[in-house]
Amino acid sequence: MAQRKLVKKIAYITIICLSAIAAVILSQTYSHKLFTNQTNLPNNTMANAAQLNLQEFPIGWIDRVERPQTPTTVSEEGINLLIPYTHSYEQPAIEAYLDAAQQNGIKVFLEPYRKDVKAEDADAIAEFVRTYKDHPAVAGWYSYDEPVLNKVSAETLEITYQAIKSEDPNRPVTIVFAPEQGAKALRYRNALDIYGIDRYPLFFGKPEFNNLSDFGKWMQKAASYAGDKEFFPVLQAYGEKENGEPQFNRRLPTAAEERYMFYTAITAGADGLMFYGHHLTQQSWIDSVLTPIIKEFRGYLPLVRSDRVSETFLTNRSDIQTVLYQNPTTQQYLLIAIHHGKGQVTAKIEPQVSVSNNQVQVSEENRSLNLTQGAFEDTFNDYEVHIYVIS
Repeated sequence: MAQRKLVKKIAYITIICLSAIAAVILSQTYSHKLFTNQTNLPNNTMANAAQLNLQEFPIGWIDRVERPQTPTTVSEEGINLLIPYTHSYEQPAIEAYLDAAQQNGIKVFLEPYRKDVKAEDADAIAEFVRTYKDHPAVAGWYSYDEPVLNKVSAETLEITYQAIKSEDPNRPVTIVFAPEQGAKALRYRNALDIYGIDRYPLFFGKPEFNNLSDFGKWMQKAASYAGDKEFFPVLQAYGEKENGEPQFNRRLPTAAEERYMFYTAITAGADGLMFYGHHLTQQSWIDSVLTPIIKEFRGYLPLVRSDRVSETFLTNRSDIQTVLYQNPTTQQYLLIAIHHGKGQVTAKIEPQVSVSNNQVQVSEENRSLNLTQGAFEDTFNDYEVHIYVIS
């Protein structure tokens, strides 16, 4: 945890000092970082775990508060956090949502009324927090959605932050930024505890993997903007309506696309993951695509939540990112390898670890590979993720 915070704090200070040329420097730095396969990156832990009571890993949906059926629906899908847009719904609707969340073991980041935030009405914001802070489902607060695009200033959200903290000093406050506004989050550093950023790259009518060429570098850069704050990327999980019509010109991700975005966020150092948006998706897609990925990932958590191994991986391809984790209790290794590109490629991977078994198990794929002189080879298709267990 200390290593992770130190690394993020150094990145944060560097960005502040070099803000005039941040875009250029970060583009170069994180392009290199992504493809040099360095594994001494931050560990995936969460500073506010005690307040959140999320012992596994925060994974959740953006939703709407008038949908109290959502907590029941997601409770069996590996979801433990919801952020419902409050809009202008009054106390009965908000309490119904919170009650449903509590009954299903789901935590909620609750959003104060946007009209009060924009009006800089600190008293009204404090009253909102006072009203709901004792509800057992409330784990934090959602200050604002894409404030730069919506022309809500950092100064305005600092007022919101202080109003929230005056009533509830311990629970975290989060803001989600639009994808092209990530660097501007630096202005809002005194208004948040959790930095979120969204990106929905998959457009209706476009082929699989069409708009993912820079997603890996973008995610690494987004993680750097979090500085010493927690990092919660928001991934695309919506698209066509049930009748096949697009929503906001988007389509639902394929299983391969969603898995690529999911593990790209994890290896970038995400402290939690959110999906947008439950009110715009299809349950059949959740069942067939998203839930299997979440449940697969939760099976790896004992390893992913332990320290990354501070060693350099050797691969013969610059477009294959590898990250190694080791469970300090069992000494078992987990290796996540991501192909950031199109085309079928073969990569040689040399973990440089001492193991008793000369075989590598390819998780979820029912196959194994031989370690020969400490290395193995595997084939990757377009933006494919392989996960290896080495013991």
